[in-house]
Amino acid sequence: MSTAGPLEAWWQEVSAVAWELRGRRVSVLAAQDRLADLLGRVPLPALAARLDLDRVAAPAILPDRGVLEADLDLTAVAGLPPRAGFGAQVVAGRAGRAVPPHGHGNSCTGFVVLRGRWHGRLFDRVETHPDHYVLRPTADRAFGPGDVSTASDARDNVHWFRATTDGAALLNVHVTGDDP
Repeated sequence: MSTAGPLEAWWQEVSAVAWELRGRRVSVLAAQDRLADLLGRVPLPALAARLDLDRVAAPAILPDRGVLEADLDLTAVAGLPPRAGFGAQVVAGRAGRAVPPHGHGNSCTGFVVLRGRWHGRLFDRVETHPDHYVLRPTADRAFGPGDVSTASDARDNVHWFRATTDGAALLNVHVTGDDP
């Protein structure tokens, strides 16, 4: 996966946000907002073509249960340092299949819908107990191409996405270790 032009600059901006967060030069909320902005302005057709989305998330290879999670090789992205500071993956599924509800710790993550439609439910984690969380719903809505969602310990920490169309796909970008 080599990039050029606007995509190259976009990946480099994502890397810059990741390193600023990991280096504690920005707050988690500031990084989350910047990640949302970046995901919201990625050139989707160019990204889908560069990712070879029709091959990587072809409907014929989508699992009957769960979703496909394909990690991206960021070392092949032109202009990124050897350690990009973040990870990325394509997540795709058949209608009715879901990324199960889960929360993240010590991370900032974001999604942009590449293709199809998803239904997303987001929650703030207001209490943590040894065997459960207490959650407050923050969103329950449809997501289509170009729509963005982010999560961190500070906001919308728990999320749950269900594909509502066959072949729905999204890009997940994640920064871990933001609180060493």
